[in-house]
Amino acid sequence: MIFHTLELIRVKDWIKNLVLLMPLIFSGNILNFDVYLSLFISLIFFSLTTSAVYIINDINDIKSDRSHPYKIKTKPIARGDISLNYALGLLIFIFILITIFYFIDSKIIFHLLAYFILNLFYNYFIKGIIILDLFIISIGYIIRIDVGSIAIGVQSSMMMLISIFSLSFFVLAIKRKKEFQQIASGRKNLKHYNLTILNSIIALSLFSSIVSYSIYIYIKNHNLIISMPLVIICFLRYLYISSRTSKGEFPFDLFFRDWILLLSGCTYMVVIVINFL
Repeated sequence: MIFHTLELIRVKDWIKNLVLLMPLIFSGNILNFDVYLSLFISLIFFSLTTSAVYIINDINDIKSDRSHPYKIKTKPIARGDISLNYALGLLIFIFILITIFYFIDSKIIFHLLAYFILNLFYNYFIKGIIILDLFIISIGYIIRIDVGSIAIGVQSSMMMLISIFSLSFFVLAIKRKKEFQQIASGRKNLKHYNLTILNSIIALSLFSSIVSYSIYIYIKNHNLIISMPLVIICFLRYLYISSRTSKGEFPFDLFFRDWILLLSGCTYMVVIVINFL
């Protein structure tokens, strides 16, 4: 049951929330250990909020998940390994924890609420609307950045927000493309997409990501220009692999399985950390 519970709250997907750490790195606060506790607590409770969203989505998508060749294997409610009552009980427990957090540290509670409402709005109203569905999910990553900034007491960089938004759009468009190529019946909005529009979105978001990041490093730190080749390699490598395999649907898995992506990403982080120490 413990394994199925961890699977339900998507602990594996909490890696997406590490985006919260970006303001710590890019603001030069890596050695400011006083902000670590606040950042860690914010990371945990934001992750719990995302888990609450995952549970609600899984409850809402039981029928469609059972018709999806991959999701039926990864969703414990759809498989029948976790009962609906257990999932609802766990959801209530998470809400209680978040309520307790409000009385401990309320400075990001409105961001947690905004993220939660945004995802409910997405799941019930936006999920079937092409392009807007990608837009709403990408806003979630902007909220993550802002939560990380608030946790350490700095202001979010507008160009960083644009870069993250564009990057998210890029990855999500590739994910939609792979889903479209594999099976369209499991998602009601996929039938409205076509390869032409998806390829256009991928190209536009790739261009926007590179340009916005270039502007950001020009404003923030000229020395970071040496990171540009690594960024471009990561983008193009991910685009290349996703066009040739079915792994493009799962970006974080792909990142850790491809040694070129992993090496480029790790080298990039070393360059960034050294420049902001």
